[in-house]
Amino acid sequence: REVTTYCQLLSKFEKFQIDNGFEYRDADGFWSFPKCYYANYDREHPTKSIIIMEDLTTENFSVKNKFIPTDFNHTRKLFIELAKFHALSLAMKVKEPEVFESFKQMKCSMYSVMTTDSMKHLAPRNVELASKLFDEGEIRDKILSFKDCLWQRVQVILDGKLSEPYSVICHGDVWINNVMYNYHNDNEEDDAAVVVGDYDY
Repeated sequence: REVTTYCQLLSKFEKFQIDNGFEYRDADGFWSFPKCYYANYDREHPTKSIIIMEDLTTENFSVKNKFIPTDFNHTRKLFIELAKFHALSLAMKVKEPEVFESFKQMKCSMYSVMTTDSMKHLAPRNVELASKLFDEGEIRDKILSFKDCLWQRVQVILDGKLSEPYSVICHGDVWINNVMYNYHNDNEEDDAAVVVGDYDY
C-alpha cells in the first residue's frame, strides 16, 4: 500500500495540482509528504521490499515525543494539511474520475489489524484515555460508549460507499509517529509533513 501510494497516488496528485495552476511546493497546495526516490514491493519476498525516502531531518523536521500529548497548535496545523489533501482528492475525483477510480481498491486495513488477539485490548484502553480529556458529562459518556465496539463502529464509518458522492482518499494511519513538524520561529511549528503510513479510500 505504501509503495502504491508513493509510486502512483502522490505522484498523480502532484501532477494534478501543477496541471491546474499550482506552483510546485507553494503555500496553497498539498505537498506535505517526503520525496520518494525508490520503492518496490516484492510479493514473494516481502522482507525484501524497500522504500527510500527523503531525509526530512536535514530540513529541521522532527517527530514529537509520542508520550507527550500534542497541543492545539500542532493538531490544527496537521488538520489543515489533511484538509488540503481531502480537498485535492475530491477535486481529482470530479475532474479526473478515471484516475481516482483506480485507487478505490485501497480499502481500510485497520479493522482486520486492530481486532486481532494481540491488538484488540488496545481499543478499550484508548477509549478510556480519550474520555479523560473531558469532564464528567455527555461528551465523556458518548466516548465511553465506544469502549467495546470501537473498531466495529469505525469499520462502518469508513465504508466509502456510505459517504458518496463525498468519499475521498484518506490517510489511514494518522498518529504522532507519522507526522513530522518543522520549527523556524520561536519553536512555533511552520510546516507539518504527513508521512505516509497507510492511505485508504
